[in-house]
Amino acid sequence: MNLLEIRHEIDALDTEIIGLLSKRSSLVSQAGRLKKNEAEVRAADRFAEVIQKVRQEAAKAGMDPAVAEKIYRTITDCFINKELSEFMKAQGSVRIYRKEDLPLKPAVAGAKMWAVGLEKSMLTYFDMEENTSFPKHSHEAEQITMVLDGELTFIVGSGQITIRPGEVIAIPSNVVHSVSTGSDPCKAVDAWSPVRREYL
Repeated sequence: MNLLEIRHEIDALDTEIIGLLSKRSSLVSQAGRLKKNEAEVRAADRFAEVIQKVRQEAAKAGMDPAVAEKIYRTITDCFINKELSEFMKAQGSVRIYRKEDLPLKPAVAGAKMWAVGLEKSMLTYFDMEENTSFPKHSHEAEQITMVLDGELTFIVGSGQITIRPGEVIAIPSNVVHSVSTGSDPCKAVDAWSPVRREYL
């Protein structure tokens, strides 16, 4: 089989894959209309079950399970967001989050957080122990952080900036930085745009 023939085969498979994804999308939409709350939409147990099955099926088919998992995590993330969007529309354009709707979940070691997201922006809350560190990193999302209690020290380039209660730092997209708490616990909120899906 020459390169042109291989490409024709790939094109035919892509057409078939898109058709199957379209059917999956339709089923996801139907499921979203039947669910009662956001937790049911996210369905963490179901997500884990799907990924496990994908890895098993990939191994049977002779495909690298890690590659199959990466592809399906992206696919599933897209469909969960679609389902969430349809769920939110069914509930109305405004959503109220009560305290019981915002349980803290682990972030890095020493930090717990919750996140609330819309289509284009999100808010996170972090409750951090003393001497907690977020290693050097960057992200597409613009970040605005306000400290509520304690202190946060940001290292940006060769500079070090400490933010105290009531103070705010604004970090543009893709700026490399690290963050750490001091000798006391810290509480802070962050606004992000676009949404950091990994936090939801």
